[in-house]
Amino acid sequence: MIGYKEIVSLLPGPARKILTEKLFMQKVKSRPKWNPEVRSSVAQELAEDTSIFLKYCGKPENFWQLKTTVESEFLSEYLD
Repeated sequence: MIGYKEIVSLLPGPARKILTEKLFMQKVKSRPKWNPEVRSSVAQELAEDTSIFLKYCGKPENFWQLKTTVESEFLSEYLD
């Protein structure tokens, strides 16, 4: 059975790019709104894995500043 990769590999570069962009990519128009409690919970759940990943990539543990982002979004949403 011939799959997507085999078909696309037969196309010239520009046609391959157009086909891929039109069929399989969508531009993000706006950032999703997170419920502060859910965002905080997700950040806490991912904290250890995130730390390990950043260390593996040679980045500082606070590279993404997830806790600061969660707190500042929570405050801005409820204090503005």
